[in-house]
Amino acid sequence: MISETTAYILCDSIHNAGNGLIGTGVIVIVLSIPLLFNLIPKNSLYGFRIKRAFESDDNWYAINKYGAKAFVLWSIPMIVCGIIFLHVNCSPLIGPLPVLFLVAAIIQTLLFARKLK
Repeated sequence: MISETTAYILCDSIHNAGNGLIGTGVIVIVLSIPLLFNLIPKNSLYGFRIKRAFESDDNWYAINKYGAKAFVLWSIPMIVCGIIFLHVNCSPLIGPLPVLFLVAAIIQTLLFARKLK
């Protein structure tokens, strides 16, 4: 039998995980906005720094704009899951979700970059 204190700790950690998903999604969207509007020139710190992106300015902006869109789109279900997890106990599912959403956006962007010349 679970004690009242243990139940409170479990509920609190699930609530915090929901907040974590929401916060991660919002941060990813905010960081994507400059890339979405082509405000970040080629650099070694910020953006999709893959070989194809550095081949030309056109590639840099196309890849980063596409990647920003992918990150924004994949952040929406992350935020929705966070809101759901604030109200529903799905603790085993919470851990890998941010990684899965972000990896999906990265893979989608890498596949797009492969098509560029």
